[in-house]
Amino acid sequence: MVSVRPADCATAAIAAPRCRTRAAATGGAAPTGILVHTRFVKPPIIVRFLVTKPDPHFAGYTIYFRLNRDLPRDPAGGRNALFDPFADSSDPVLGLLAHSGHWCFTQDVSTDPIDSGLPIRRGGVFHLVLRAHDRHHRRGTLAATVRLRVQQPRAANDYRPYRYPKEVGC
Repeated sequence: MVSVRPADCATAAIAAPRCRTRAAATGGAAPTGILVHTRFVKPPIIVRFLVTKPDPHFAGYTIYFRLNRDLPRDPAGGRNALFDPFADSSDPVLGLLAHSGHWCFTQDVSTDPIDSGLPIRRGGVFHLVLRAHDRHHRRGTLAATVRLRVQQPRAANDYRPYRYPKEVGC
């Protein structure tokens, strides 16, 4: 197999099919718009937290991810970003994990997996697309493909932190 440098991808028409961006190598599309210089430091982790009494119309997911830079902000200082397929979720919350010098985030969502057709079993494939916009309404996307993890319920007095933020480098 012939090795092709990224600089050659723009100039060589024959070599173009062999060129793969970092995002394409991880199963996602190249970033667009205001996220063009943004990338995931490590692939995101998506976890479904099981409840003691399962409800077939409820699935609570948490997405942990770390970026190489901060997300765009609105005029009030909040971050304007959501993951598809959770854009229509009942409670998308995007929060910054406390760790200086890293752009670590978490998003908690709950949805009806029966209506949305989202995977609920361990190992199910998610095609996540982070959609962001800034205060000037410029938009951008960043995609990744990840496998679902499932977290068993813990005891009420178990306050240990989850390991997932450490896995993404936070």
